[in-house]
Amino acid sequence: IESYADELLAAYPNARLIHMIRDPRERFSKIRSSSGGDKSPVGSATARWRHSVRLARANLRRYPDCYLVVRYESLIADREATLREVCDFLGEEFVPDMVTLENAMRFSDDPRLDRVVADVPESAVGNVPLGAVSRRELAFMQSYAGREMQAYGYTARSLRLSLTDRLVLALVDWPTNLARAAAWHALESLHASFPAQISRKQLIARTR
Repeated sequence: IESYADELLAAYPNARLIHMIRDPRERFSKIRSSSGGDKSPVGSATARWRHSVRLARANLRRYPDCYLVVRYESLIADREATLREVCDFLGEEFVPDMVTLENAMRFSDDPRLDRVVADVPESAVGNVPLGAVSRRELAFMQSYAGREMQAYGYTARSLRLSLTDRLVLALVDWPTNLARAAAWHALESLHASFPAQISRKQLIARTR
């Protein structure tokens, strides 16, 4: 929604937009693991995340009463406090059942899908397994999107890279990842200008 906040709020001035963000490292790790080991390029993935976060900050400045950014990690670590904030933003009454999902509508016969787990300490959220994301990829993400990560409380992870990894990161990974990031931004601009000709699905496919 962040790319269309102007259009949405122009058409529906009383609308309320909620933008959820997540640690880009954890997000990228989940993309990898959920796509059967698909080697999605870190350059375009990080560019998308950074662009989304920058739009979030711009939209918050432009529409402070209509736009809310919620961190996924905050929701996991303290659902009640986060849901109270969301309800306050929407002008809705908070109900404790929102936390437990008691009496909520069920969409599956599988009880596991409706299970609500206890709050998880935020320090335990976002611990990216290195099997899904390489150290060089983490190093790129933390450098390329470091300012935006810090703004939303995502602390850089200490990484020890071998001399070989440092050389490959500087001479191969950085140019490749920056090229993919630039390609994503170029296609994103084209999509904004010609949405009927270039879809979001095509945008993702062309930056892989």
